Amino acid sequence: MAELSAGPFHLTPDDLRAFLTARDSPAEVLTLDEPTPTVAAAAKVLGVSAGEIVKTLVLMADGEPLLVVAGGTKRVDLDRVQELRGARELRMATPEEVHNATGFPPGGVPPVGHLLPLPLLLDSQLLYKVEVYGGGGDDRSMLRISPLDILRLTGGKAERLSKA
Repeated sequence: MAELSAGPFHLTPDDLRAFLTARDSPAEVLTLDEPTPTVAAAAKVLGVSAGEIVKTLVLMADGEPLLVVAGGTKRVDLDRVQELRGARELRMATPEEVHNATGFPPGGVPPVGHLLPLPLLLDSQLLYKVEVYGGGGDDRSMLRISPLDILRLTGGKAERLSKA
């Protein structure tokens, strides 16, 4: 990972670029002219369908961070995630937990390149896509990446995670 910018645990889109370069990933961090606070806004700015946007959720499974990557328009079946992890308790991470686990601010968390290696589950429905767009490290960056590269870079697993 590149040297951390602006504090001990704050990663930026440049750190994400360095992570991708160091691992020979063809993924690309795109810098946008406007913020993308929602799936619809991201799709509009990028000129793609909302189905091409993914979200990276940070969950706490028995007190340990877990990443879940799913289509931005899909609802994640949290009961299924809990079952897959064998967790007694599963909840959404707080903004502070998100930042501490990933190094990125909530809302800008990419599916790869985190502060610590984290377990990752990717919705298997995404495997049908050549590329997707996820958080790029802040509210004006997006990551263009293939779902297979997400799995390669994280050692994650693909499972059916969405509700419909």
